[in-house]
Amino acid sequence: MQYIAQWFFTGYFCIKYIIMTPIDKGQIVKFHTPLEGENSEQLYVVLDLYNSNNTQKAKIQALNTGLPFPPISMVKASDLIIIPVSTADLLGHITFVIKEDGSKVLGKILTVEHNEVLPSLVLKDNIVETNVNVSISDKEGTIHYGKLVVI
Repeated sequence: MQYIAQWFFTGYFCIKYIIMTPIDKGQIVKFHTPLEGENSEQLYVVLDLYNSNNTQKAKIQALNTGLPFPPISMVKASDLIIIPVSTADLLGHITFVIKEDGSKVLGKILTVEHNEVLPSLVLKDNIVETNVNVSISDKEGTIHYGKLVVI
């Protein structure tokens, strides 16, 4: 992962934060310095990464636009930062998990391992696998642990 340290001076304090540029498909990102008039909170998913003339480029698709075909753009990867996503909204949803043994189970999400994650989405066999660990309760009330998937 490429890190770029940035320093900001606010009054008497110096704040350092790290910008992480995307290095993998499926990461959730936004522009670290949006243009004037752009929504600074607009999120994107990285569809692919390319190297062009010693510059890494990212093909990104806008999220939560409400459009049937959200826009896809090619931008410099260095203009993007990876965004941690809250997992609080997942609680109570019905979903599938893939357990360690590879079996898929449907159930209601009871707990999520972390409050925020840097999500990674990977398409495998027509299933989108995530790096989000959850516990679910199936229709018999049995609790299962595994990775959240979208089928």
